[in-house]
Amino acid sequence: MIALIIPTLIQLVFSNVPTAINPQVTKFLPPVLRQALVTMGPQKALYWYLYSVITLPMFLLLPITSVIVLASDSFAGEKERRTMESLLSEPLSMSDLFVGKVLAPVIVALAVTWVSVTIYWTLALHFTSALGLDIGPGGVWYTAMLILVPAITLSNVALVSWISSLSKGFKESQQVSGVLILPVAALVLTSATGNLVPTVGLILELSAVYAALFVVGTFIWSRLIKPGRLID
Repeated sequence: MIALIIPTLIQLVFSNVPTAINPQVTKFLPPVLRQALVTMGPQKALYWYLYSVITLPMFLLLPITSVIVLASDSFAGEKERRTMESLLSEPLSMSDLFVGKVLAPVIVALAVTWVSVTIYWTLALHFTSALGLDIGPGGVWYTAMLILVPAITLSNVALVSWISSLSKGFKESQQVSGVLILPVAALVLTSATGNLVPTVGLILELSAVYAALFVVGTFIWSRLIKPGRLID
């Protein structure tokens, strides 16, 4: 729905962009958009801002929200169904068990996100090329989708799996895990105000932080959580 509705809505609402904008109006626009108006002109600047700046954080939020239910069920669901004992009887190390539980939702999340982004930019390129505008995903989008999205998804699913392993049931795990969406949601709101424009450097730094969180979280969990804790 995000991939189909957003570009179509942008095209319908902003189909008639004026060639010039009153300077009094520009004072109320986000700083990033004001700068783009000077370098790109009103039409291209507006479409670039809407397609490339505003919507990018939405696709960072998408992989987390789309699989939070799966991730919450990873350990808590096994407890409720009383299948954890059978799983622990397999010849798996605790780190292998944790990574496996994390990777299952992550693969689903990445597939959903990448397919959605492909549909989104196919429509966006179709609409902008019809207007004679050269607007594409660019290096920032490619870096975000191929590096930041996997890193942020791994770390967040790992944190949800942490919570799931310590929860008594699925509902408890899901309710607590919802809080983890807040940092990414804050990034969405900050970007929407126009006070933050993602750059390749910023994306790589965020990716390194999230990747480190995943590695550290996996290491600590495999050392801290004992098989008996997962059954109780």
